[in-house]
Amino acid sequence: MEKLTNKQLISNFFRNLSKQIQNNFKLIIYILVAIIAVIIIYQIYLLKHNQKILELSILYDQAKTNFNSGEFDQNMNLIAQENSIYGILSSLE
Repeated sequence: MEKLTNKQLISNFFRNLSKQIQNNFKLIIYILVAIIAVIIIYQIYLLKHNQKILELSILYDQAKTNFNSGEFDQNMNLIAQENSIYGILSSLE
């Protein structure tokens, strides 16, 4: 059995790698598209979650500034129903 040189091993590796990529090209594309779709869905989830927190912070701030109005308790109860830091703060008010 011949002893393979370093260059031959590297060229064999890349040749085998290119054959594997060509044989499984569709699968590779499907996997990449799936990964990108999961990343996009996760980013949308984070965006919606952050928007909800920002809306609650605005409602909480508005309720705190209108402390003497009749809607204070109603606004605080609405905010308290949410599972966030502002829901906890409003339940303490």
